[in-house]
This record gives sequence, C-alpha cells and structure tokens, in this order.
Amino acid sequence: SPAPFPREPWKVCVNVHSFKPEELTVKTKDGYVEVSGKHEEQQVEGGIVSKNFTKKIQLPYEVDPITVFASLSPEGLLIIEAPQIPPYPQYGEGGCGSEIPVESQEATCA
Repeated sequence: SPAPFPREPWKVCVNVHSFKPEELTVKTKDGYVEVSGKHEEQQVEGGIVSKNFTKKIQLPYEVDPITVFASLSPEGLLIIEAPQIPPYPQYGEGGCGSEIPVESQEATCA
C-alpha cells in the first residue's frame, strides 16, 4: 500500500509591521497560540503613545504545541508554523504553556 503523504505544515501569518521582534511575545497554552505586542513611543510634545494587541489562534488537533515556531519576515509579517502530525494527546502534561522565540529571517507567508 502507498505511504501516506506528509501533510502540509500548519501556517498562520499576523501583520505586525509596526512592532519590533523584542516587542512581540508568542506563547502556546491550552490549545491556542497567543500573539501579543506592546510598543510605547515618547512624543516630542510630551506624553506617551502606546500600542498593544493580543491575538489568539486555535491550534488544529494535528499540531503539537511544542513544535510551534515563529519567524518575522522583512515585510513585518509574523509567521507561525508547525508540522501537522497524527493526533496526539492534546495539551501535553498540564496546561502551563510555553513561550516561543521570534526569529528574524527571510521568511515568507506564501
């Protein structure tokens, strides 16, 4: 019988062009990827402008949270990817979650 085809990796892109990599946080917890960003800017005339966002994306059942990785494209797209695998015991041991480093690289969202 023919071997099953490997599945396409799971991929989500989030436009974060106004945030630097160090202003972004990507975490997995309870079957979700949570992306958040915080940017503060001191204004010349005084005061601070602050931008914040949080986006939660549900992971498909076929994605193990420990395999999720994130990279930032030169165009300011945060690309979150993970291989799809056969179903696994969801959420691993406990639901403590983990933080994922954001890498800057020549990643594309194609």
